[in-house]
Amino acid sequence: MRMGVISAAIVPACAGTLIAILCSGSGPVAAQQMQGCEDHEHLVRRLAAKFHEERAEVGENQYGWLIELFESANGETWTLVATRPGGPACVFGVGGKWQTVTPVIGNPM
Repeated sequence: MRMGVISAAIVPACAGTLIAILCSGSGPVAAQQMQGCEDHEHLVRRLAAKFHEERAEVGENQYGWLIELFESANGETWTLVATRPGGPACVFGVGGKWQTVTPVIGNPM
C-alpha cells in the first residue's frame, strides 16, 4: 500500500517538472510551439506565414496518414505534421537546426 502513496506523490511532481522543461526554451523553436489539429491548408499557410516554413519531405505511414516535414529555408525551424485521410492535420513535432545527411550505403557498423 505504501507504494501507491509514493507513486501518487511522485507522478504529479514529475509531470510538473517535465512541463516546465518543455515550456522553458527560448529562441525560434520555443516560439514555434503549435498544438492541436486543424485544416491542412490552414496549417500549411500558417507555417509559411509565421515561421517561413515550406514542405521539404513527404511520405505516408503504415496507416495511410500523410506525413510531412516543413522547414525554414535557413534550417532554423522545422515542423512535423501528420494528416489522417479525410481528417485534420496535426503537429506532432517541432524543432530546430534540421540537417540533411548523406545516406550510408551498406552496414555502417
